[in-house]
Amino acid sequence: MFREMHKVRGFQLVLCADVWDGVVVAAMRELERAVATERAGRGFDDLFPEPLVISRSRGSGPTYQEEMCAGGEIPWIPL
Repeated sequence: MFREMHKVRGFQLVLCADVWDGVVVAAMRELERAVATERAGRGFDDLFPEPLVISRSRGSGPTYQEEMCAGGEIPWIPL
């Protein structure tokens, strides 16, 4: 599915741990472990190089809806 989508519009895969403050470190560790497992196994190719791993912690800041009502921008591009 991603390959077909990439034919229409190029993009980079990004794995985001969008979790509560208390579990950011564990969630990032798990995503990085999944990427390392893929790298060691099948690996990545030119079309889809190793994905970027990021986090967005929830809990101490404004909620997603509060951000949107305040004119915040969605940090990704919808396909």
